[in-house]
Order: sequence, then structure tokens, then C-alpha cells
Amino acid sequence: AVARDCLAESMLALDSAGYNQLATVHDEIIMEMEGGTLKEAEKIMGRPIVWAPNLPLRGDGFETKYYMKEID
Repeated sequence: AVARDCLAESMLALDSAGYNQLATVHDEIIMEMEGGTLKEAEKIMGRPIVWAPNLPLRGDGFETKYYMKEID
């Protein structure tokens, strides 16, 4: 439940920054990148949360033309 709360905080921050979020899948946010950059979105997702200031967070993403799970 806490992980979902952290994701929700990231979603609100991304929304405030103007990112177009389409959906979530478990711990992922699916976005159309019409503005901004992937690096900026990752940085936004890694910001400290007011109610968990010492929780280490980071965003890790990739770009593709269609939805898919990242392959390592």
C-alpha cells in the first residue's frame, strides 16, 4: 500500500509538471511524451516525499513507440 501511495505522489508531481499520463500498471506509469524529457520525469519521480523524507526513491524509465515490459 505504501508503494502505491509513493506512486500516487509521483503521479501528482508529473501532472503538475504537465506530463500526459495514460495509465498505470502495477508500479509503472505509462505516459505520452509530448513535452518534457524522460530524464526530467525520472528526476520528478525521485523527489523526496513530504511524509517520507528519508525514503530513497528514484524513477527508471525507457521510451518505446508502443507499450511493452522492459526487457533487461
